[in-house]
Amino acid sequence: MTVKKFLIYIFMTISASQYSLAGNIFSGSLSNFKGVGEIPLPSGEWEMKSFEKISDAGNFTDLDYDSNNFYDDNLTFYLSKIDSIGLSATTVNLIHSGTEFVFRKGFLICNNDQQPELNIYKDINKSIDGFEEICIWNNPDFNQVQLIYGKCTSYICIDISYFLNRDIFKSKDESKIFEYSLLLADNLKAALNGDNYSLEFENNF
Repeated sequence: MTVKKFLIYIFMTISASQYSLAGNIFSGSLSNFKGVGEIPLPSGEWEMKSFEKISDAGNFTDLDYDSNNFYDDNLTFYLSKIDSIGLSATTVNLIHSGTEFVFRKGFLICNNDQQPELNIYKDINKSIDGFEEICIWNNPDFNQVQLIYGKCTSYICIDISYFLNRDIFKSKDESKIFEYSLLLADNLKAALNGDNYSLEFENNF
């Protein structure tokens, strides 16, 4: 799967942690990736559905994720929450080089004009060597809230999206779900940078 396919995941609204539970089931966070501290997983157990290496030419090869290995390749992977009511998923792209790197550096996901009425938050910051973007989408047709985070520097492009079924929240109040999404984004940024973070706030939602 390429970055282009990743974008299709987002706009079609797709309908490990340090501690491996069993096989491809993970919780907590995923780590051992070049240029990334940790990738936090919201509460619950997550199943790795696909884990692929992307060549500089844009071709992809299936791999088996091993939390004991260190990965410095271009990667794309997708996890599904197995204990959720309805579909919740996490998609990740880590791109260091090649055609996909060039493509991603020239594209802002959060500026996509498909269904703009569903976008409830957007923050884009550009720098000399890249950008950082965060946007939140509320999609009642799929009963989902989507947090999309993207960052490109001179050496890596990171794309992480959380697709969370609204039924996992104690309260369906829009302001509470929005608050949760912002806290998740803040802690995701800290985790990726290798800084201290915590998802304990999820107990309040």
